[in-house]
Amino acid sequence: VYKRQAYTELEEARRECLRLRNERSSIDIDLQKRNDRIAALSGEIEQLIIVRDSYKAQLEKNGLELTKKNRDLIEKIQELDLLKERYDEALRNVEGETSRIITKVSSIRGQFSPMTESHLSYHN
Repeated sequence: VYKRQAYTELEEARRECLRLRNERSSIDIDLQKRNDRIAALSGEIEQLIIVRDSYKAQLEKNGLELTKKNRDLIEKIQELDLLKERYDEALRNVEGETSRIITKVSSIRGQFSPMTESHLSYHN
């Protein structure tokens, strides 16, 4: 009876051992799949970091170029403002000179008009 009970217990222990081995094998396979997935994701992460760093470097370069272009544009606008001031001043000077010349011509005409009329009537 003890032998039979021992044999039964031994058989149960073997079956339990076999079940645990199968379970462990299944767990090992699952772990390997997860490790493979982790390795693949790590590779993807490394690639994304490289791309991110590349974009970051390009962004910094573009930012510096944009800053330089903005400075250049501000400088050109200031130059344009100065040229406009000069143009406006020159235009005011031309208008003043034109007015002065018109006044002078009118004055000169006024001096010669009577003479011209008498001169014309003399020749007719």
